[in-house]
Amino acid sequence: QTLIETNQLTKAREVLQNVYKGESAFKYDAAYAMAMSYLKVNQKAECKLWLQKIPVGTTNYEKAIGLIGEL
Repeated sequence: QTLIETNQLTKAREVLQNVYKGESAFKYDAAYAMAMSYLKVNQKAECKLWLQKIPVGTTNYEKAIGLIGEL
């Protein structure tokens, strides 16, 4: 999250992709953060792709669905 806030997007995305690909309990939090990294630079299609990876019942699902509706 801090890397995204400080515009270190390439480094942030590397870390987030590794978390997403692994077995971490934070896998879908990483997908949401990845989506936010793309939204920050107005890459809406990429943002939407990452939001769609967040399944029902996870922490950020409702926010993801709401944001998909806005994109």
